[in-house]
Amino acid sequence: MDYSELIKRTLQNDKASQFALYKVLLPKVMGVCRRYLREIQEAEDCVQESFIKIFKNLATYSGDSPFEAWIRKITVNEALVSIRKNKKFSFNEDIDLYNDIKPSENMGVLAQINHQELLQLLYKLPENKRLVFNMYTIEGYSHKEISEILGITEGTSRSSLSRSKDILTELLTKMDQL
Repeated sequence: MDYSELIKRTLQNDKASQFALYKVLLPKVMGVCRRYLREIQEAEDCVQESFIKIFKNLATYSGDSPFEAWIRKITVNEALVSIRKNKKFSFNEDIDLYNDIKPSENMGVLAQINHQELLQLLYKLPENKRLVFNMYTIEGYSHKEISEILGITEGTSRSSLSRSKDILTELLTKMDQL
């Protein structure tokens, strides 16, 4: 979708264009917030904060990257702010908690579930694993970027991603056996 006309009119304080831009972006912004935040109220707060930042900084959008990517980056950052503010999580958890989960060889089973089922599975991941999984697999951040954003090593990011895939595969296997 070409957002240029809506952006232009929104920057000219056209309220109808601002509302139209909000309505078209709302599902995308909510989707990102829900992937990162389990509680609907937290996700809704994240959506609100994201739109405040989006509209406040709209004039700084340069057009160098796709508009939806710019929106997604703002939203991911807001979700991370919310997580840091409201929760304590650690990347130094006890690895023994997951010793019964075997490394996966094929993540193709993920293609067999719908969006809502995947979201429910993501919510079962420990917070730190879900953050890395979302940022790397869904948002496309590199391990270097993740390490800088979360204040962890690249190795921890890689390990968290690998463990999240293993956990998801195990959960999917259990679902398939039901």
